Amino acid sequence: MVFTRPKIEVRLWADRICYLSRQTRFSLVVFVTISSDKPITIVKLANGFDLGLLDLLVSEVIECFDTDSGERIPVLDSGLSLQLRSSNKGNVSLMSFYDQRSQYITFTTAESPRDYESLFDSSQLLPDRNYTLQSKPSALKWWSHGSEENILEHYASHGKPPLTETPALVCEPGNSVSFVARADVPQPPKIEVSLSVPPTLSLSNNPPFEFSVRFTSYAAKPITVLAERQYARASNSDIEIIDNNTRKRVAPDLIDDGNIDGSWQPEDFLRLAPEVCYVEQRTLNPIRRYSGLESLELDAEYSLCLPPSRWTWWSFDDLDEVMSYAGERGSGALGQVPSIDLVCRDEKVFRVVK
Repeated sequence: MVFTRPKIEVRLWADRICYLSRQTRFSLVVFVTISSDKPITIVKLANGFDLGLLDLLVSEVIECFDTDSGERIPVLDSGLSLQLRSSNKGNVSLMSFYDQRSQYITFTTAESPRDYESLFDSSQLLPDRNYTLQSKPSALKWWSHGSEENILEHYASHGKPPLTETPALVCEPGNSVSFVARADVPQPPKIEVSLSVPPTLSLSNNPPFEFSVRFTSYAAKPITVLAERQYARASNSDIEIIDNNTRKRVAPDLIDDGNIDGSWQPEDFLRLAPEVCYVEQRTLNPIRRYSGLESLELDAEYSLCLPPSRWTWWSFDDLDEVMSYAGERGSGALGQVPSIDLVCRDEKVFRVVK
């Protein structure tokens, strides 16, 4: 079997917007994949030794520049590396890799990074400028086929990793990613929610119980919100029916289908123009199987309401722009903004009839 020298591939992922006020975290995630015939161990970070992958990423591999002017901006500079070393308390941090299995390193603007995160310095970025992060070719000086246990034992005895005759590990350039810097996180707009409900609900569904939900935005300009109204309409998961005597929730009694995966779809989003009421026509069908309305009693009086909820993401971008970057559910590609709180003060009374 012919031995092939291991090599590193670096791929980058970053949030789309970096808010310089640091009210929300901006993250750069560096995915590292190593091609190797056998498992290898590398140094992630070691005090006093320029041997680690983190040192390499900060000093040589990753660069940030102004997309328009080309000016290089030090967002992962040596000062940060020294700060990280000082928090490492004299220990060495190792990473083990298996063939084609990726690990990741995260840089963030968060004021209190998690234990496994490093710092991203946004202090020299300017608002309303576009920036590009890219990886460059380089080489990692130290790596070993030895186990983490043996390497740590040697480090504890000698204060440094063991000598190795392995050639430098080639670090191949990967992709580039872009982001825009903004001064402050936009404040969530006010959304007014109201209900319109018929006076009776027929257990025979004759006539159908048709009600409406209205949303009115008071944003300064049109917004796109992640509302997932198609799911809400199909499941009636956003409403509650209250027994007027006990004031307890009695319906709908729904089964949670679990998380939905896949890509975000255009129907998951709602485009709202300022002060233009968006009306959503809805139906409750008591004769439908698994309607969730089985506990409603004839001649009893109930109230239909929408409990407080929130839309977790919104943007001034139009729907086509949003779909160009939305990506997979759970990918984080949409980024973070303050949620829009939805409060419906309407509580509409109806009576159950045959």
